[in-house]
Amino acid sequence: MTKTLIFYWTAAKKFQGRAFPIALALEHFKKPYEVRPESPFPENAISFACPVVTFESGESMSQLPAIMLRLGETTGNAGGTDAERAQVLQILLDWNDMFDECGKEGKWTAENQRKEKWFALVEKRLTLNKFLATSEPSVADFFAFWSCLLVTKKTGPIPSEFPKFAAWMETMRALPAAEKLLTNGVPIFP
Repeated sequence: MTKTLIFYWTAAKKFQGRAFPIALALEHFKKPYEVRPESPFPENAISFACPVVTFESGESMSQLPAIMLRLGETTGNAGGTDAERAQVLQILLDWNDMFDECGKEGKWTAENQRKEKWFALVEKRLTLNKFLATSEPSVADFFAFWSCLLVTKKTGPIPSEFPKFAAWMETMRALPAAEKLLTNGVPIFP
């Protein structure tokens, strides 16, 4: 049986970091995988930073949003229609931006209301579906859940004016795959 290989710092034994959403999706979709130390990378990986993933097909790549999209494509969980696939891609990139922004000093201020604008966008998406792009969790949800763990760690809980967003977060947290990885004794972030 072939499996997906995730190459990450200390084989994700000190912290799960960017390996978390990859492992979370694979767990949820019941796909076999193994987390390996960051070195040596597979020979066909053109990268110098983790995570690197080698898919069952043998192809290797880095860059977390791209990994998540490719994982969705290979498992059939990147949207079932062209419109859903476009939304999954946009969500991956939106959450990548949100993840980056929340860590930058002065980026989210009361004056510019960037946090509120992002959260309102998520709330709006969740008026259309139970999950961010489709009626079932897609790779966009697993990436966004991981990003949201950092966002809420840095900026506090989801405000009450975003009830669909808060409910989605709890739904994601209750998934068996999330429960498994959240309680494995390894922190998500260093």
